[in-house]
Amino acid sequence: MTQDEIVAFIRNPAKRIDGDIAWAPAPNRSVGMFNFTRPIAVPAAAGDFPDIYLAAWFHPAAARLSFTYVTRARRGASGRIYGLCLGRSHGGLGLTHKHGIRNMRLAEYVPSDITAPAGAPAAVWQQFCAESGLIHNGRLLAVPEE
Repeated sequence: MTQDEIVAFIRNPAKRIDGDIAWAPAPNRSVGMFNFTRPIAVPAAAGDFPDIYLAAWFHPAAARLSFTYVTRARRGASGRIYGLCLGRSHGGLGLTHKHGIRNMRLAEYVPSDITAPAGAPAAVWQQFCAESGLIHNGRLLAVPEE
């Protein structure tokens, strides 16, 4: 996707996920880690974004959480196009940071609009949906007990 397409997707107010979301033990990851992936629905009239999905992972014991929009290769680059990381510093960005759009450019930065802690994934999810303009018609269910 080009930078203009990424900006158009993020700014699109019609993107949504329908249905409840359940965390599942993450295969091929450390013990105690959970994840989910969900397709993003965007009405055809709102743009052409058929290859974008949301990926999330949560490690309760380590208080690490991530919500990320990902694109599959179709033209241009594939991979993360927008994401939120909590509880894990990488790239010198600190424990809470975004990989996203700032001032119409791709950027990595510390957000002011995400205030919930990594150990509260439902609250972070609500803030992530609000700040990224994602409509979720359902609930993010609690992490299962191990």
